[in-house]
Amino acid sequence: MDRILSDPPPAESFPPIEVGPKDLSGYRFGNVGIDYVHRFTAAEPGPHLLLVGLMHGNEFCGMTALTALLEAGAAPTRGTWTVAFANVAAYERFDPAHPSLSRFVDHDLNRVWSPDVLDADASSVEIERARALRPAVEAADHILDLHSTILSFEPFWVIPHRGAPRALARTLPVPGTRVVMRPEGLQGTPLIAYGRFGDRQGDSTGLVAECGQHWAEDCQTVALACLIDYLRVFDTIDRDLAAALRPADPPAGPEREMEATVDYVARTADFRYARPWRGFDPVSKGTVLAYDGAEPVTCPHDDGFVVFSRPHPKPGGEAMTLAQLVTEPQA
Repeated sequence: MDRILSDPPPAESFPPIEVGPKDLSGYRFGNVGIDYVHRFTAAEPGPHLLLVGLMHGNEFCGMTALTALLEAGAAPTRGTWTVAFANVAAYERFDPAHPSLSRFVDHDLNRVWSPDVLDADASSVEIERARALRPAVEAADHILDLHSTILSFEPFWVIPHRGAPRALARTLPVPGTRVVMRPEGLQGTPLIAYGRFGDRQGDSTGLVAECGQHWAEDCQTVALACLIDYLRVFDTIDRDLAAALRPADPPAGPEREMEATVDYVARTADFRYARPWRGFDPVSKGTVLAYDGAEPVTCPHDDGFVVFSRPHPKPGGEAMTLAQLVTEPQA
């Protein structure tokens, strides 16, 4: 499990903070007995959608999109929406002088979603929060989990290696890039792979929208567009309200689909990148991407992309993900 660095990188190591946190205390008491979780159900039956923001406490775009929805007084025209602000404990610790610290408190909340963790005796701020959220997750048919990234690059979908969410993502116009993750690639289980959402033959879907750089204005625009488009695809939002709420021209990026091939974990404290990677940098077989101690880290195939790189990875921590194009962008 990850833990917060005791000596975090300073704010000047990261892009500027264009959008900061706001007070969420008014959303604490919901209507399902779970703090910061609100449920809305229409008279007409339909799908149950779980809409998640703040899986990581320093990723504000989900918070801004979900509060925009709530402040507009939106409600489903059919089915159910459950709106969840996931890791408010970490969010409330945000410090603009050290903005990487509030990603989580003890553990990455998006790596604890397995019975091996949730049913064990271990406890932490994030494990207890996941246990509290578990009934809301298990009640849902589909999950939209709104995220952002530490470096500034184009938005993209993260999709489980399953048919149903892959087909759903192809119906959503923003972001244009879709990355199918490796089933075994991550250190722990993300929310969108929990329970039946990880069933390769099931109809339930979970998608992560990586909307851009954490604190950029554009990232908030993409997140709101993703949210409204998602509700439209399931036909659960009033059309006029959707048109009023959705940003007119969100930065979608090119339309393309790729599959993750390598999730590299740093082995030494002397891990360093060969050059700055801004995301979706094209690379070919043999390209030196980083050095892990004395050992070069290279791309194992052609048609490669550095999907993202984490700044300052510690030993045993996720450092970078590579992918390979499987579908050419559409004209």
